[in-house]
Amino acid sequence: MRIPFLFGSQIRPLFFETLRRLDGKPNRSCLVGDSITDYKTAKAADVPIILVDFPPNDTDISSLKPDAIIGHFDELVPTIEKLFLKIK
Repeated sequence: MRIPFLFGSQIRPLFFETLRRLDGKPNRSCLVGDSITDYKTAKAADVPIILVDFPPNDTDISSLKPDAIIGHFDELVPTIEKLFLKIK
């Protein structure tokens, strides 16, 4: 299977199509990632971004100023809960 590489404006529709297929709601979604591409995708989709600061990661993610940074997946659920408490 070939996976296309998407740029900028192409990413936003893909994110929203994924939400639609999962019956998700944009105002109740966020993106979790480890790269500048993930950061840009979240910003283009206007959703919060949680970045991980563990490998494989070659970007200084703190310089991107994401909504949250986690150091282990154990932190993910509490971070999402805190993030959406701030959004309400």
